[in-house]
Amino acid sequence: KKDIPKSFVKDVVTRQFNRQSNPDTVPTPFHQVNSATNGGGYTKGSIIVLLDKAKATKTYNLVNIARSYLVLRKRVLIIDNENGEDEYLTRLDQSTLNKTKQEINSGEFDDVLRSHMRKYARLGVDIRVRRVPAMVTTCNDIEVIMDELKAEDGFVPNVLIVDSAYKLASNDGIKENMERISAVYVELGNLALKKNIDHVWTAHHVKRD
Repeated sequence: KKDIPKSFVKDVVTRQFNRQSNPDTVPTPFHQVNSATNGGGYTKGSIIVLLDKAKATKTYNLVNIARSYLVLRKRVLIIDNENGEDEYLTRLDQSTLNKTKQEINSGEFDDVLRSHMRKYARLGVDIRVRRVPAMVTTCNDIEVIMDELKAEDGFVPNVLIVDSAYKLASNDGIKENMERISAVYVELGNLALKKNIDHVWTAHHVKRD
C-alpha cells in the first residue's frame, strides 16, 4: 500500500481513534520518570541512555530496569557485550531477592527464587539474555537473534536492552568511533521501529567530570 502524507484536518477522527486504541506513548516501569515526561512515558521505539562514569553501576541499573518491565507484563531481550549470560542471570536473581551474589550461590534461597519464577511464568513474561562479541556485533545481528527467538521459541520481546550500544559495530562497517556510534544509534532506532519495540535501554560511559 502506497504511503501518503497524513492530514491534520481530514484525518482527525482516525487520529483520535488511534490515540486511544494504539497509543504511541508507552510508560516506563517508573512513575517518577513518566510524570517528568510530556506524555506520561516515552514514544514507542525511544532509545533511553544511562550516562555515567565507568564502574558506576550502570549494568546494575539495567538489571533492575529489565526486571521492572516484567511487572508491566513485558518481555525483555538483553543483548550483552560486557558481562556474560550467567553473570547477568545471577544479577537478575540478586535483584529479584535483594540478596548478595554469595547468598544466591549458597543455594539457601533456591526455593524462594523458584517461587518468584512461577509467578512470572503465570504472567507470561520472561527475560532472555544473549552474550555477543563486542565491536563486531551489529544491529543486523541483533535482528537475526530476535528472528531466531521468535521462530524457535515464540519469544517476541517488547523491550530491548543493549549493554552497551557504544560497543556495537555499524551495519555499514564504519570504523571511526564518533561516526560508528552515531550510526549505531540510528540503526538501533530503525530496528526498534521495524520490530515494534516499546523502548530500547542502553548505557554509555562518560569521561568528563
